[in-house]
Amino acid sequence: MQGVLLGVLGIALAYVAAFFPAAAAAAPWLMAPGIVLLLLSLFAMGTGRRGRARSAGFLLGMGFLLVVLSGGFGAALLLPAESAGSPLLLGLPRRAAILVYGIGLLPALVLPVIYALSFEATVLSAAELSELRARLAELSRNPRPTE
Repeated sequence: MQGVLLGVLGIALAYVAAFFPAAAAAAPWLMAPGIVLLLLSLFAMGTGRRGRARSAGFLLGMGFLLVVLSGGFGAALLLPAESAGSPLLLGLPRRAAILVYGIGLLPALVLPVIYALSFEATVLSAAELSELRARLAELSRNPRPTE
């Protein structure tokens, strides 16, 4: 939860900095880590369960995502300004190619494979599934009174 709050704070500070000319140059450098932190924190929150450690596949995926997103945003921010004669990379200017292919397409190709490899360790076990079904059945028999 702290990662989500820090990520949102970084993004909000980037928007605020964009309105002030003296701080506008810092806005992209606040936005990029804010996005990375927010995204990784939301993934971690969405996949965490009490009493169960994260699988090696999940940690591999998070590490991959951290490297790709941080490296992609960092490379796009550090590249020199484009001009009309700048070379194209797979039909796009270099910065756009890094964002589209590196940050957008590469994780979309790799993360499902990592998820498939770690599927057995991340889904509900038979005991957890039967416990969930029993709790749902109990709730359907005894719904809470509405106020």
